[in-house]
Amino acid sequence: MANFNDSRRGMFIKACRFMVNVETLNINNVELSKEILQAVRAFPRLKNLSITSCNFDSKVKSSDIQKLGSLRLEKLSLLDSSDTLKFTYLIHAIYPPSLKELTSNSWEFMRTIASQTVDLDLETLVISQPSDTKVSFVELQNALERTPNLRCLKLLFSSEFHLNTNNFSLPDTSIPNLRVLSCPASLLPALVRTRPVNNISIVGYSQGFTSKVILAALKTSSGNISSLSVPIRVTLRSSFGDSFPQLKHLVVDCTDLYPEEYFFESVLQQLCDAHPVNNVLQTLETLFRDTSFEDADPSFRDLSLQYDTITSVILPKFPNLEEFSVSKYVKWTKVPGCSEWKAKVPLVVRPEVLQYLMVYEEGEGEWFGDNLILINVSKAPPLEPMAGSQVISIHSDATPYLYSPIIMHTYVFENFNSH
Repeated sequence: MANFNDSRRGMFIKACRFMVNVETLNINNVELSKEILQAVRAFPRLKNLSITSCNFDSKVKSSDIQKLGSLRLEKLSLLDSSDTLKFTYLIHAIYPPSLKELTSNSWEFMRTIASQTVDLDLETLVISQPSDTKVSFVELQNALERTPNLRCLKLLFSSEFHLNTNNFSLPDTSIPNLRVLSCPASLLPALVRTRPVNNISIVGYSQGFTSKVILAALKTSSGNISSLSVPIRVTLRSSFGDSFPQLKHLVVDCTDLYPEEYFFESVLQQLCDAHPVNNVLQTLETLFRDTSFEDADPSFRDLSLQYDTITSVILPKFPNLEEFSVSKYVKWTKVPGCSEWKAKVPLVVRPEVLQYLMVYEEGEGEWFGDNLILINVSKAPPLEPMAGSQVISIHSDATPYLYSPIIMHTYVFENFNSH
């Protein structure tokens, strides 16, 4: 794999002739010149190309871009470009029949697919918030009818795209192999019906689509749904465990909660109160609005509170749970073969951040690889915030290429009741 940005432009162009085995190329925040385009074409084995936050040099002509049509890519990602006209040339030039996976926030890709006269072999299609915002549901329908082998479809639109979808429909024979789906609630009825979808994520929440309507749409899948991501307001009104007995992974999206509702304990308590005992669920994840670790609600850093919530609130309803994630802040996993739970906490390595972490007094620490520390916590004193130097030691040999290296720390909590 090769990565380069604008500061390494000259080095990259000179080195290209020696990197004949490169299969994956990531280009970020670079002005695309004729020399760079020529260098990209020089990789004989290139299969995966990602272009992010790039624009073209003013000297680049459409004929220079069209030469990229010689590439035989399997995966293509094109994100965040304001050079719409020239990237339209790129989209048409670089879209080969060999492509299996496509990721973009440009609707022009959908127009390209929709305009094809033959079926395409795409297996994964990810269209995030379109930068041009000119979404056409007619083009969406036509594009999906041209991708019969599609197994993964992610339409990551914001709530504003819930409008004007009443006329969107899709023949039941289209995308018959669909397994993974992410989309707004308004598109669920048309996209789920009769298809063997077993992994579904609802993007955003629309007041016009009640939990009853959403549940009815999900039930039209011909597959056994084993993974589901739904807004918290929907899960509080419907018991998905009863409707989907094969459900093993549940993601509860809390990003639309109002600030006064933004409490870890109450959210989990309401969730568990709304569901009967479920012996199948293995992983539970909660998603909250992004914020810095030090600015997050104290409950997101309070490991003892989370441990108590797992044992007293969550496990009685989901007794076979093996993993529980608190958004991006903490990931809890059950230690195999025993009753202990392990918490992984990502921290930006800065002393002023470490002081916010609330843990019990630490036991002996041990390094795992370059970025993981395991701290065994047994019968512990009462919880108190601790200074960073007391809580954890920082790896002195951090990766030199990162200005703010992320270290993943792991804390193990025993089941104190077993002693």
